[in-house]
Amino acid sequence: MSVKMIKQIKLVALLLMAIMLLASCGPDLSSSEIGNASSSTENGGAGNGSSGNGKDNTEAGGDSGTDDNGNVNSDDSSTIAKEFAGGDGSEKNPYLIKTAAQLRKLSNDCVKGIHYRETYFRLENDIRFNKNVLDENGDLNGNESRFKQWIPIGKDISLKFGGIFNGNGHTIYGLVCTNDSYEFTGLFGSCETVTHLTIKDSYFEGKKHVGSIAGWVERVINCVNYATVKNTSSDKAVGGIAGNVDHLADFCGNFGKVYGGHAAGIAGRVPAGRIHNSFNYGTIEGYVWAGGIVSVFTGGAHEISNNVNLGVVSCRSSENLRVGGIASHFGRGQVVINVVNYGMILKNNGGIGALVGKYFTEGSSGHTELCHGYYWDRTSYRAVGTDGSKCPQTDVLSMKSEEMKSQSFLDKLNANVAELKEIYPKYNFCNWKFGKDGFPVLDWMN
Repeated sequence: MSVKMIKQIKLVALLLMAIMLLASCGPDLSSSEIGNASSSTENGGAGNGSSGNGKDNTEAGGDSGTDDNGNVNSDDSSTIAKEFAGGDGSEKNPYLIKTAAQLRKLSNDCVKGIHYRETYFRLENDIRFNKNVLDENGDLNGNESRFKQWIPIGKDISLKFGGIFNGNGHTIYGLVCTNDSYEFTGLFGSCETVTHLTIKDSYFEGKKHVGSIAGWVERVINCVNYATVKNTSSDKAVGGIAGNVDHLADFCGNFGKVYGGHAAGIAGRVPAGRIHNSFNYGTIEGYVWAGGIVSVFTGGAHEISNNVNLGVVSCRSSENLRVGGIASHFGRGQVVINVVNYGMILKNNGGIGALVGKYFTEGSSGHTELCHGYYWDRTSYRAVGTDGSKCPQTDVLSMKSEEMKSQSFLDKLNANVAELKEIYPKYNFCNWKFGKDGFPVLDWMN
């Protein structure tokens, strides 16, 4: 072998060693990691006010704002944005929220005492905070320390969010809030109006008033919950949508598990409002009082109408029970119209009813009636658990499954809807359709 060839071989060997050394200095990326490597973290935004200029540093930094499916803004930091994504807060030009950091800004502003009264917000993306929050049973998937904690927007009454938040048909995933010092727990603590929003794969637990959308809300419209919601007090309100609804819950639905004091699928407590066009599929377990739609329906509230429960409703106590497929109890000055219960009501002693747990004869002298109330005969033995004979009832029926699956029953429900529209012309009431299993459900339900 010539000297020239030996030199060439040595040169090639040196080049190979250099290439190997350079490769060892870089990150060892799997194929899946390579696919996500270009996504940067959220890092707030530049600016000095809440109005924003249509950009923040997350977008400027090249973050696509989407997950593997291309439609969810995934959070990977605990950063608070300095600006919203655009808008001036007016009805025609609302503040825009595109990232988790911008949603934290709204929460942080409320902590600072910025109430945003009569200010409009609109969500522009689906947003994820934590992944795999709930296990297959709907419980928190591991210790709470694994997850970044959410601070409710308007976490107590003095810091109430006074604006109008439009979820714009989007979904928020992965919220975890387990701080029992908050007076109100949820995405929002205490707030004015929330619309068109879904909560999934989230967990809320507090000592007082708890709901996925809010602990206390004036109006909540077109909102759906899949989260687990829990309170640890025997006498506070917890609901799949809200702990307390002060004015109106309309076109809302719950699929999540709800546990606690005064527990219900939609609202734990309705002190002065209405619940329309809403449903519950979730499992509801109260300490003493529980309802598929509402638990505490107090004297100032007016009516529950056009609602359906399909979930199991139960309670832990065996004394002073008020458990119903629609409401735990109601009384004078209140009306329950065109409601249906298909869900099982566990226990069949006093205070347990397929529609209402207890009727109160005392209270205000206004009009009271349970009207057009229907229940599957397998759910419970009676429509009203306690003092049902004293409750004014019109067209309240226990029905067999074949009767409920009939065209005549569907026609009856829709005739009742026409009646509701005449009684309450300022509100919208939806019709009913046959569900996948043949039982009628609200026509906006999937």
